Amino acid sequence: MYYLTEDDIIEINKTCPQEWQENEQGVFKQPSGIPTTVKGNVIYMRYLTGGMMGGGYHSDSYLHSFVADGRPNFVALDIVLKKISPEITYLQYKDIERLINETEDDDSADYYGNCSDFGVEYIILDELYNYLKSNLS
Repeated sequence: MYYLTEDDIIEINKTCPQEWQENEQGVFKQPSGIPTTVKGNVIYMRYLTGGMMGGGYHSDSYLHSFVADGRPNFVALDIVLKKISPEITYLQYKDIERLINETEDDDSADYYGNCSDFGVEYIILDELYNYLKSNLS
């Protein structure tokens, strides 16, 4: 098993999808939406799930809700696993998916009431290392 270096993390983050305000993925320390009790690096995905839009300065503006396309592929996890343990099987990968923590995040509504809701999924990197050490040895 291989442990990620800072250079590896920089390269992974360059490779991961980073669609502004819609899909953020990579390896980060304390990114948005992660509990403050999590101090180490996490494999992270934050994606748009919906929100409110349409509010504006004009009196004929009105808010309406929207729903985003859905959960994207967790590309960051795939890239990390390819780097640190490329020999895992499909069934081991499915087992690793159980380490994924899910939560929600949002940006605060602006003056006109527009806001966005996000799904957040992450794996604590140290927990992944521990899983791989105990299950792939």
